[in-house]
Amino acid sequence: MKLKPCPFCGNEVEVEKIPLWYGNGHGYKDCYEFKIRCKKCGCRVDQPENDSVYRSEEKAKKNAIKAWNRRVFEPPINVSEAVRRKNNETKQ
Repeated sequence: MKLKPCPFCGNEVEVEKIPLWYGNGHGYKDCYEFKIRCKKCGCRVDQPENDSVYRSEEKAKKNAIKAWNRRVFEPPINVSEAVRRKNNETKQ
């Protein structure tokens, strides 16, 4: 499943895999949590009700990515506006 870019700055994001077993008898053996955050601005999604915590590593990661990719509103693509913005960025 492909990650969308950051909704605020448009940059790449990273996935962090966090084991929930601490090796000293505490935590959840073979369970993982995944956090996704923007590499540039630090924007992140917190999972409601531990939706990203599962025994299945694959399912946990998939749920975290689905939460990150969820957008309330995605405006239609306006190519001329996108080109104008990109040109302004390169001039600065």
